[in-house]
Amino acid sequence: MRARWPWIVVGVLTLIGLLLRLHDYGQSLVGDELSTLWIVENHNLADTVSFVKGDGEITPPLYFILAWLATRLGDSPELVRLPAMVAGVVSIPLMYELGLRTAGKWSGLASAAIFTCSPFMIYFSANGRAYSIMTLFLIGSTLAMLAGARTGRARWWVLFGAGTCLAMYSHYTAAFVLGAQLLWLLWACPGARKPALISTAVAAVLFLPWLPGLLSDLDSPTTEILSAIQGSGWTAKKIGIETWAFGHPLMLPGELPGSAVMWAICVGLLIGLASIVFRGLIRAESVRESLAGIPKEYVLVAVLALATPVCEALLLLLGTDLLGARNLTASSYGLLLAMGTIVASAGMVWGSVSAVLVLGGFAVAAGKSMEASAGNPDFIGAADYIEAESAPDDVVIDAFGAGLSPVPLAPMDFYLRDGQPLYHLNRPSTPPPFLPFTTVIPSQDKLLQRAFRQADGRSIYIVKPDALQISSVDDPGHESLDPTQPHWADRELILPRGTELLAAEPFDSLDPPTVLVIRASVPQAKQGQQEEAAKADSK
Repeated sequence: MRARWPWIVVGVLTLIGLLLRLHDYGQSLVGDELSTLWIVENHNLADTVSFVKGDGEITPPLYFILAWLATRLGDSPELVRLPAMVAGVVSIPLMYELGLRTAGKWSGLASAAIFTCSPFMIYFSANGRAYSIMTLFLIGSTLAMLAGARTGRARWWVLFGAGTCLAMYSHYTAAFVLGAQLLWLLWACPGARKPALISTAVAAVLFLPWLPGLLSDLDSPTTEILSAIQGSGWTAKKIGIETWAFGHPLMLPGELPGSAVMWAICVGLLIGLASIVFRGLIRAESVRESLAGIPKEYVLVAVLALATPVCEALLLLLGTDLLGARNLTASSYGLLLAMGTIVASAGMVWGSVSAVLVLGGFAVAAGKSMEASAGNPDFIGAADYIEAESAPDDVVIDAFGAGLSPVPLAPMDFYLRDGQPLYHLNRPSTPPPFLPFTTVIPSQDKLLQRAFRQADGRSIYIVKPDALQISSVDDPGHESLDPTQPHWADRELILPRGTELLAAEPFDSLDPPTVLVIRASVPQAKQGQQEEAAKADSK
């Protein structure tokens, strides 16, 4: 029983991790997840790979293959998240094993617990993109490398090569960690150099079929896209690193886990690190001897944690800006492993203090991540409300639009199933992929006028973000506008005279949608205008 109790704890952590991730699994699809779903739902498997290989995505194909298979299991759009979910849960016991192999049992338990509760890992374990499976294969690659170096058995080197190859087919940023851990191996384990290099070479050969896709992706406007999504400048980088280390990829660290919780974790880590350094100096006769006594496995942990941010910082100096929270994911497991190692290696007294602050902080953060205000925009709730309240011929206007998604989809396309006429503001008119600076947005005024004509006195349901202001032509500053027609200005929808607000229903979530129910009597257009509108609708 004594030998089994750590695995009982790991089993409990895995169950908790599953429940935390299932909570996010059922939320509305957003952002790049829509790209994943559109690609796998509209193509066969071969065409899916071809689309990803072109300009449709800036990523390798493995997750799309897995998502294509997952979506064939049923009709739920959330099935696109299933591979990420499985990978995120399986990674928890593997984190224990990795901590056990690098710094001992207590490090393994602490690392698995932090991984379980990290809002960052919870989010990407329920997100239909490749970050979670990349993490799983990187952990597997590291474990196989350590086992191969320890035992010399060929099977571990086969698994090392497989994990390396699959991680690269998951996401390109895996290369930073894979390269760094190989360098560590060549330094720390001279006897394992030959099989490690052979396994790496085989993995590289197996990746060669994707080389044309890689070259195509390198030619894409990656920097511009990432800057549009995650911001630029050192302030954005600081926020990205804080989010990666302590929080949620879509929320500022002050919001989740919260400033007090983040500082508690930092203090806990500093206490643990100071205790480790002090204990090492006491035991050694000099600083040099103390440094020489650091286990090679501890160096590996540091290498895994720092590989991605260091490499991306170097690329930033060269003019390629990748340094954002989600693109640091490759080193997330190394960072959480480092935190667990610090907590477990700080000694009984100070280690306990460190554990309370760090593990408690992440537990609080996990609890906060389950609050409605931290969830994805609740398009499911908005769609359910519209379907319950609307008549079949009522019109829906989606004012969220497609955003920066590279495909012509918005969440309401999936969740509004009753067939109401649906108009999307800000949807590009050009064929996909929609790269941010090559997108053609049609006239929003014309789109709104078509929607109001089709409504013809019936109710109109507007799904709007908080940032969108709703005003009237009767408000100051709009005197020059046609009072009988709706208008669109930057982040402002201007309703025609005589519009009646019937209801406003908010849905608590991150970037919460609000459903406005309005009725407007718009004068019928002249015959010539009607014919022109009919021609436009048919295009």
